[in-house]
Amino acid sequence: MTTSFRHQVSKLVRDPLTLGGAERLRDAVVHTVAAGSCSDVLTAIAQSHSIRVVCAALGVPRKDWGLFSRWSDCSADPRSLDLLGSYIDVMVADRCRKPADDLVSDLIAFEVGGSELTADEMRAIVVTLVTS
Repeated sequence: MTTSFRHQVSKLVRDPLTLGGAERLRDAVVHTVAAGSCSDVLTAIAQSHSIRVVCAALGVPRKDWGLFSRWSDCSADPRSLDLLGSYIDVMVADRCRKPADDLVSDLIAFEVGGSELTADEMRAIVVTLVTS
């Protein structure tokens, strides 16, 4: 991956987790606030490390957010990382067939100068977002 390509990928991944990208995630953030831990929407957005916000950005169905929460807490466990990786592989395959308005679809569509992300690169990006 060239430095320019890497920079563009970094921007693509970072944008949904910033105030500027929050419009797309408004419902998930409001749900996060209503669920308890944050006092207002701006606090929830600012806490971009929140696994709920990461899940919303990725397009993970709400019913699976608990899985991602467990996987984010077990980042050193090889079995958990394998399960997370397998889930991501299925998400990528699904979004290849039916793109959505989410970060996984954005990663699939991402292209700079004829270079696209590989499946392994997409998996690594998502694993890093979930486990960081």
